[in-house]
Amino acid sequence: MLKCLIIDDENHAIELLSDYINNVSFLSLADTANDPIAGLKLINESNFDIIFLDVEMPKITGLELLSGIPKSCKVVVTSAYREYAADGYEHGIFDFLTKPIRFERFLKVVQKIFNTIAKENTSIKEEYIFVKLDSKNRLRRILYSDIYYVEGAGNYITIHLENEKIMTYLTIRDFEELVPADRFIRIQKSYIVSIEKIIGLDGNEIILINNRKVLVGESYRTRVSEFMNNFLIQKKVVNLNSSKEK
Repeated sequence: MLKCLIIDDENHAIELLSDYINNVSFLSLADTANDPIAGLKLINESNFDIIFLDVEMPKITGLELLSGIPKSCKVVVTSAYREYAADGYEHGIFDFLTKPIRFERFLKVVQKIFNTIAKENTSIKEEYIFVKLDSKNRLRRILYSDIYYVEGAGNYITIHLENEKIMTYLTIRDFEELVPADRFIRIQKSYIVSIEKIIGLDGNEIILINNRKVLVGESYRTRVSEFMNNFLIQKKVVNLNSSKEK
């Protein structure tokens, strides 16, 4: 569980983010503060993984508060004014959420944080992704091992499992950024396939273990060909080692 702190002088903003956090199973709302000085005190007294930080607050601004936040914390600045984003990134924030904050955007940011922390901390196993199912903020946890391929269409993707298709509001690029690069490979503009589900290459088509064939896009063919050659070499090495052990 990632411990979250919300610092915002508007109670309705705290309530909204609190609700979002409570809807994501890998997040835990540790504390809130509607005053930046009180927030800084909490930061000095406790450890937090994620801090959602408003900008325009009394006494000191959120941007001024950044210098007192440990670098180990992933800071997400929240504001209705996009012009604060550039200043925030210069100060090393992880991301920026524009108010009013949409749950889809919130989910994308926290999933990226989870993936980043998982890579930094090998004790955290990154084996799944959360996707939003409908407008009521219902989430579905999907294991990476259950995914065969992902098909993109505009701002939506369809995640193909063995006997199920799941559509969610996410671009194919967003999905590519959220999942581990060693588990999935993009083979054309609108398709990403699970590496562990690949069994071969037939001309310009990837063959998956369910015998589904997916066409490799022209601009992706060199990369996919190189990947498949390395993939086959690695499998041969594994097979040779297994034979020697016998």
